Amino acid sequence: MKLQIDLKPCPFCGSAAEYGEHHKAAYVFCTGCGAMTKCFAENNYKELNQLAAAESWNRRTEHE
Repeated sequence: MKLQIDLKPCPFCGSAAEYGEHHKAAYVFCTGCGAMTKCFAENNYKELNQLAAAESWNRRTEHE
């Protein structure tokens, strides 16, 4: 099951972002420049790792 959390555009180039997976680990990456979050694998549930990756990707400073 994939989460339906909207991912913000890349803060570096503005391109779209997508989820990536490796077993139960999850990360978010930019389809343009390749920027990515760390790989989240702290939980045994893929959905929780996807949530952590999405929250990390969508976090911005107040100036952005």
